[in-house]
Amino acid sequence: MSLSGTFESMSMVELMRWARAGRRDGVITVRHPREGIERRICLDAGRITACASNLPRDYYGSYLVRLGYCAEEDVNRSLQIQRETGIMMGQILVMVEKLTREDAVTTLTEKTMDNVCEAFLWEDGTFEYDPKPLPPRKMVDLSIDPVAAVIEGARRADAWNALRIRYSPESIFEATGTTFSASGEYENPRVARVVLPLLDGERTIGRLCRELPFSQYSVIEAVADLVRTNLARASDVSAAIPRRQRLEARLAEATDAEKSGHWGAAVQILEGLEALHWEIPGLAEALPRARVRYKQSLAETAFRPEDVPVVALDPEALERLNLMPVDGFLVSRIDGSLSAAEVIRVSALAEMDALRALKRLLDAGVITFLPRPPG
Repeated sequence: MSLSGTFESMSMVELMRWARAGRRDGVITVRHPREGIERRICLDAGRITACASNLPRDYYGSYLVRLGYCAEEDVNRSLQIQRETGIMMGQILVMVEKLTREDAVTTLTEKTMDNVCEAFLWEDGTFEYDPKPLPPRKMVDLSIDPVAAVIEGARRADAWNALRIRYSPESIFEATGTTFSASGEYENPRVARVVLPLLDGERTIGRLCRELPFSQYSVIEAVADLVRTNLARASDVSAAIPRRQRLEARLAEATDAEKSGHWGAAVQILEGLEALHWEIPGLAEALPRARVRYKQSLAETAFRPEDVPVVALDPEALERLNLMPVDGFLVSRIDGSLSAAEVIRVSALAEMDALRALKRLLDAGVITFLPRPPG
């Protein structure tokens, strides 16, 4: 059965869950109508086996070269062999011992997840599902649970509005001279290591995103981590950019989100503005109001404070997901007897962070809630 539509009719979260539940084969193609971006998500029995992009910067070979796994000449030679034999690049690099199979699986998984999860940030999008099974290809085998993509995609969506407030495409950063340490607290230390030497006080965030073979989210997250760990700082040039005008535009975005009932997005934008510690007219009133309405919307559409969450996956499947620390910690507190409110309380997490984590886990099918008692 073919299927097509827009993200208004079926979101990325719903598409991934639908593919997994029905053990779908074939390809889901998602498109960003304004940006002209396309992702082709390949499926085998409901699991993700690849994700192709129409953007040259997303090529797997560029990803390997930037991360230092092989040289550009190795990639070019592999592409030539691929055209002649049909064997995919990753498999070729393993065969000629330029890449270990373990590294091939790791990098392909990371790149595939990065490509898929970028679509979770699109405000608009269309999709087409072609159920025709893909012909066998000589490639490194991947099998990614769509639940993992939903959790990571939802995590990025939760953080995105706050990140783009502080790190706009026009922003410029520079390295402080502090030596990079892979043991630092980075979401993706390898991306952060690549980004750091490029923070030269001249390149804008937008230029970095165009030059690097990582998603826009991954680049900006790396810059944020480098600033947080004092390895980078805003350039003096950035101060000349009309920040207040930009922030007021973001406040207007939050207002629009409120009017359309997107309270989660409104809260994220407003929290990002609050973190800047700027005097922004209307922010002090808008944030508490948005938080209250967000909790009300959760109670109406997802779960109430008194509802009892339970883990929906078996321990083995749960372990394979490699949950983010916050999500994994919250899951560890769910025992089938504590209510959502009690789980949040014993977790000691900030209320909004815990609520968002519970919503992510619910959307991904990692948890569900016990039926409410009658009456």
